[in-house]
Amino acid sequence: MILRSESPIGPAEKYLYMDQAVAERLGPDHIVTAQMMNLDITTGLFPRINAGHLVSLLIRNEQVVRRMESPTTLPVGLGGACPSVSQL
Repeated sequence: MILRSESPIGPAEKYLYMDQAVAERLGPDHIVTAQMMNLDITTGLFPRINAGHLVSLLIRNEQVVRRMESPTTLPVGLGGACPSVSQL
């Protein structure tokens, strides 16, 4: 899901919506790993949630600039609590 920076929907809201949708539509035998994020192009703030993925990489000009370490939240569909939002 790609949203413009003026969107009021943050990564935590995306996670909770996706968690409920996956649980309701796919049932308890399915989960989805995902990364939810927003990029504010005016401030450069980049709040994000890692829902069960490996560590993300920041790549610029085809080069890995850095590893984006962050706490990992449960994959969506497992009924996780309020997710941990990281800021970059």
